[in-house]
Amino acid sequence: MSDTKYLIFPYITIYDYKSIEDNLTTMAAQGWRTESIGPFLWTFKRSEPSNKKFFAFYTSNSKYESASTEEQKLLEELCVKGGWEKEFQWKNMHVFIADHDAMPLEIDEAIKLENIYKNMKKTFIPNGTIVLILMLLIAFINGKKYFGNSPYSDEKTIWAFLLNIYGAFLVGASLLGYLFWIKFSKKKISEGGTCVSTKWFRKILILLLVGFVATSIGILLY
Repeated sequence: MSDTKYLIFPYITIYDYKSIEDNLTTMAAQGWRTESIGPFLWTFKRSEPSNKKFFAFYTSNSKYESASTEEQKLLEELCVKGGWEKEFQWKNMHVFIADHDAMPLEIDEAIKLENIYKNMKKTFIPNGTIVLILMLLIAFINGKKYFGNSPYSDEKTIWAFLLNIYGAFLVGASLLGYLFWIKFSKKKISEGGTCVSTKWFRKILILLLVGFVATSIGILLY
């Protein structure tokens, strides 16, 4: 039995802090703890099953480093007082862990959402937009070659066209998913609730992404 487990493509719904908390709680109960964190892969190592809970929070993406650092210090002090300790940090996302009976951390949902919005506005949205534009551009170039009967066109040209259309669709769906998440989360919070979950949306995106990667590998080996 392997002592390592992976979570693939966490970045596609990295804004959904609630699903991150729930997933880490489930993994801890099954005997898995985080070892390394990245945009494309999270690595977990086997450990003793534990009844732990997690708290994920984005600090504001301030252009003033001192302001962001001060906010981080206040957050960590609040967590320590409540019996929480830091599990890991990835960019401006901080994840804390505590026993299941530890005092809940009461932070206004509107503040959580606002901080996520500020972070995604400077990372998730521009990064996704750049990838989307590049894929559409590559699709346009290859489509023009193939449908224009260019002498430089071959069988791989149509596949490059279709693959980049597929990729652009995925990136576009991911960006739209985030925008809808923001919209629906604002509505839920205004009604006294919490941010909505992207659980099923993430599963659909993962299936499409696996298909995209498999197709890409197939074309390269063809």
